[in-house]
Amino acid sequence: MKEIQPYLIEGDTATGKPLHLIPHKHNSFNEQWLQDMLYKYPDILPLDQIEDAFTPAIPIGREIFNIDNLFISPAGLITIVETKLWRNPEAHRTVVAQILDYTKTLFKKSFNQLDEAVKAFMQKQYGKPKSIYETVKRMSQLSLKID
Repeated sequence: MKEIQPYLIEGDTATGKPLHLIPHKHNSFNEQWLQDMLYKYPDILPLDQIEDAFTPAIPIGREIFNIDNLFISPAGLITIVETKLWRNPEAHRTVVAQILDYTKTLFKKSFNQLDEAVKAFMQKQYGKPKSIYETVKRMSQLSLKID
């Protein structure tokens, strides 16, 4: 059977270009890159296919309590994301255990401790400490303007 060539279609003109397989040992895309992409584009996560209440996923931090990516919905539901690249042999063995550990860690923290960790991340990321409330409020307002 003939392989199908995937294409990336862009813009209103529907111009396309063929996509090519990246070699297994290619180092441009690492876990840091993946974490950045998820933080910038949380819609990549198919959360609406799991449970709508977790959407929209609003990024509130990276490496908070060692959690790769942390998101919250306007309803206050938290999403923990542990990033592993497919070439990482650890991806199949430990990610579930890590998520359980992170969940346990978050469960033991107070809201104030989490909020302070988010503020510290926001200070480092943007130069201004923003609370969880401020972050969700701002993202919700932006979403309303776009819709």
